[in-house]
Amino acid sequence: AILSVVVLIGHQALPPMDRDESRFAQASKQMQQTGDYVTVRFQDELRAKKPAGIYWLQSSFARILGPDAIASYRFVNLLALLGAVFALYHIGLQLYDPRSALAAAALFASGVLVLGE
Repeated sequence: AILSVVVLIGHQALPPMDRDESRFAQASKQMQQTGDYVTVRFQDELRAKKPAGIYWLQSSFARILGPDAIASYRFVNLLALLGAVFALYHIGLQLYDPRSALAAAALFASGVLVLGE
């Protein structure tokens, strides 16, 4: 719960951090604007390097939350992060005690790559 609040506050206010994030968001936005959910494009360039599922999910959340805010496109990643932390905690409960499970989940959630991406 604490992770959700911390991430929601800072995560949604930051501008796009790297070129991949901008390209994913733009391709998802174009997908929604053109209505072509089969061919993924970034501007005029075909973007067939990644599976289309992430673009479909980002387009869906952008349709719900609004297509102009970068937070709309980040929401999928936020849900994946929270799911990974939750899964790690529950795996830790199965293998170890609750304290160790919580420590593992907290360490994972506070990692530089997790918070930076």
